[in-house]
Amino acid sequence: TATAVVRLGDLREILKAARMSYHQYQDDPIPFFFKILVNISFYCALAFFALCLACGFYYIAELSEEYTVLTRKVLRTMIYVVWSVYALLWLVDGFPLSTVLISALCQGAYYTLLQRFPFVTLTSPGLIASCVAFVVSHIVWYYYFVDPYTPMYTYGHLLGFFFLCVWSVPFGFFITVTVDNMALPGAGSIDSASDDFGGKKRPKITHVLLAYLNKIKASIFGSDPFAQSISHKAQ
Repeated sequence: TATAVVRLGDLREILKAARMSYHQYQDDPIPFFFKILVNISFYCALAFFALCLACGFYYIAELSEEYTVLTRKVLRTMIYVVWSVYALLWLVDGFPLSTVLISALCQGAYYTLLQRFPFVTLTSPGLIASCVAFVVSHIVWYYYFVDPYTPMYTYGHLLGFFFLCVWSVPFGFFITVTVDNMALPGAGSIDSASDDFGGKKRPKITHVLLAYLNKIKASIFGSDPFAQSISHKAQ
């Protein structure tokens, strides 16, 4: 017992010396273990937030399937709002006209998806142009905000701007459009959900991604016997 107490005391002295050495070289007043605990908690909370966000997107996708006309009107209104914001940024705040025009054209590429909404083909010119526009809009705004003559904005300002003017419309299309089965590689292996009239619903992009992720998980970890038994009983 005495030996164990001595060893415990030595261990505490070693940890104390390591902590003092850490603070001496790092010049950081925050305790070492507390910082590790906070970082772990932060990333766990971030993962939980991402999971809740994914569930929310999935619910919105299911809701938009029931109210297609309303969803189309909402997306069209969002594009008009973003166009109006771009005009105000140019007129009021003096944002560069070239950047505003390119971003407005990118929103115009998203607008073409409303012609056949909610259906979309993966090889359609409208979808390809929208993907290119999504990348181009990020590039032009990135170069604007990193310009040395541009005022310094906080991360909160940038996040709010990108959420409304760059991400909101394409993410809205991403979770609401429906994929044409015939355009999918290996579409025969992805099951479509049945509707109330006995027909087949075309899967949304979120459903397709979920199906591919399930196939990857099954190929890596194997199939779940419990899930197979539930599926067999349901049949």
